[in-house]
Amino acid sequence: MEAGKRFPWWPESLKFRLLLGLIASASVMLLLGGGYFDFQMRRYLSLELDHSLTDKMRLIRAACVQRGDRIEIEIDQEALERIHDPDDPEYFQVIEVASGEVLIRSRSLANGDLLPPVGAGSSTPVVETGILPDGSQGHLAGQVFSPSTGEGSGPPPQLHLVLAHRDAHLAEAAAFMRRALVRTGAAMIVVLGMVMCWIVYRNLRGLNELSHQIRSTRVGGEFEPFAVRTAPRELVPVVDRLNELMERVDSALSNERRFTANAAHELRTPLSGLRSQAENALAVPRDSEHYRKALRKILEIERELEDMMQSLLLLSRLDAGTQVIEWKEVSLRDLVRRCWKPYFESAEEKRLGFEFEGDEVLEEPRSWPVELLQMLLHNLFDNAVTYTREEGKVSASARLNATGELVLRVTNRPISEEARMCPAQMFQAFARGEMVRSPRDRHSGIGLALCYRIATALGGTIGASEVEGRGLTVETVMPDPAKAMHSPDS
Repeated sequence: MEAGKRFPWWPESLKFRLLLGLIASASVMLLLGGGYFDFQMRRYLSLELDHSLTDKMRLIRAACVQRGDRIEIEIDQEALERIHDPDDPEYFQVIEVASGEVLIRSRSLANGDLLPPVGAGSSTPVVETGILPDGSQGHLAGQVFSPSTGEGSGPPPQLHLVLAHRDAHLAEAAAFMRRALVRTGAAMIVVLGMVMCWIVYRNLRGLNELSHQIRSTRVGGEFEPFAVRTAPRELVPVVDRLNELMERVDSALSNERRFTANAAHELRTPLSGLRSQAENALAVPRDSEHYRKALRKILEIERELEDMMQSLLLLSRLDAGTQVIEWKEVSLRDLVRRCWKPYFESAEEKRLGFEFEGDEVLEEPRSWPVELLQMLLHNLFDNAVTYTREEGKVSASARLNATGELVLRVTNRPISEEARMCPAQMFQAFARGEMVRSPRDRHSGIGLALCYRIATALGGTIGASEVEGRGLTVETVMPDPAKAMHSPDS
């Protein structure tokens, strides 16, 4: 099912599909990239905040000194407060572990609230996230340490230092970055869409040019090959295949015109003969013998016309695939001999030699499409006897090749001038040689065309080639009869 049927909104234009696909892909990539950038930015800001807290912890630890039994902090609270943003203050507290006495705390903890005991029992800084006394989310860093000792001091006590900072500025910074990313991404998509429109339009101009050439081409007129100067590499095979198709169409039209002209010519000759015989018989009163002679001539012409019509009818049935193929058990060698028998006398009159070679296996009866093979052999023998010069030779052979295909070959040499023509044109209906047929020539040029259709209907091939001594060989190759008989087309 086509995408347009499954998705009614899917555009039919290739340009729109390309643009939609490119913009959608770019949007997804920007979205994924923006999400990754936002995650990394939040992580970076969080690490920077942790680093800031540990730096301030070192400052406070260095300021704690034991003198005698007293713990002094050599930096006053106002100095500590001044290094913080008054609108976004930090929280800190120093507690003696043994007594639980709060030695110093920030003014933000003036209400008596204390920070969670982060890092209790750890001599290295521990950083966590948690809830601050005011209910906001924040980062907390804690550590247990011993103050530096002065002269006359006893064993240093254990102090627990905790610092904290709200995450509000992190969320604001992340929101600002997200807004910047969204605006930048939207602007990039707009610019990218414009650039893609220009690129797609520029690179698909060849399709418009090709469409214009196709629209202006008249079927049946003189054909000029399609050429797109700015065609991309992917369009070149399309143009080449289109030119090949137009050449086949032009050839088919030429064959049709030639068929029509030749058919009219071939039909005009016997019809003119019928008319002249009738006019001569009716011109003046004559005896009965003269009338019988005229009627015999008219009957002979009528039979030739009937044979031509039957051949044309068989051609149409073979082309349409409506011809019934009947298979019978016969010996192929006997079939070849029977088909040669009607032409024995004509060959004797022209002193033609005949030779047949066949595989011994073909002596045994096999299933063959007898009717079509008889027509094929009759036409090949008739053509060979008619267009072989006196004292020439006609040879035929039948064999099975390695793949089980039947190979029929009929060779005649030397051929007459009337038979000289391009081998590729021999199998066209009403084909003519280099010489114009004489009035005595009873052939209409349908025989080899009929052979071609028969070979095609049987799933085989037929071809003609010139041989030494100005001879002609027509070779027919047909598939294994046993397989062809059981094929669906049969």
